[in-house]
Amino acid sequence: MLTGRLWHDDLHPENIFVNPSEPTQITAIIDWQSTEALPLFDHQMEPSFIDYAGAGRALSTAGMSREEKAAATAQHLDRALMIAWRRLVRGKSPLQYETIKFQRTTAGGVLQVARRAYEAGEAHLAALMLDLRDTWTSGSRFPVAISPEAEERIKRDVEGADQGASLVNQLKSQMGAWWPERGLAEHEAYEETKALLTYMRDEIAKQCFGDDETEREEFLSGWPFETA
Repeated sequence: MLTGRLWHDDLHPENIFVNPSEPTQITAIIDWQSTEALPLFDHQMEPSFIDYAGAGRALSTAGMSREEKAAATAQHLDRALMIAWRRLVRGKSPLQYETIKFQRTTAGGVLQVARRAYEAGEAHLAALMLDLRDTWTSGSRFPVAISPEAEERIKRDVEGADQGASLVNQLKSQMGAWWPERGLAEHEAYEETKALLTYMRDEIAKQCFGDDETEREEFLSGWPFETA
């Protein structure tokens, strides 16, 4: 698991060529330019078409609307594909299978989040370290000292990060198609998007901070979008 391995980290249907007359026969895999040689646990172990992370349950569509049935069926098929993939990996590459299992542990989570701390957030990485400390079973002392004060700060930071993520999701949901994905807005809708973002900013400030002008001003100063 610690040995360096060459791994294709962008495996999706557009990068897999198959024989048109024999679709189960792979003829080529392209897009190798970002490939790295890393320890096995440091790779993305499952291809992007494995899109299931839910709990396992039997499919039951009784009482569902047509849309709900379609969503439940799609989730069931995603789960079936994930199970088939895992069984294939377990049979053909036991070490890869064990690595996938390791990645789903707290220790594996720490390593995964540490690679993308800027995206996932330092608070959640620190919280995972707390979880790892609390479940440490190696027999030796946990190698990172975390004071009670630091532990309380981590918990506050995680709470704040979760609240921030919730606000972003709320903003995305309320703006719908107007949400500027990756900070970009269509040229024709630029002014409308800017005005809507300004309105949403003021609503969030009112909702979260009320009459606390200090907190409100700090929030407004960090608003990432241009205002109307």
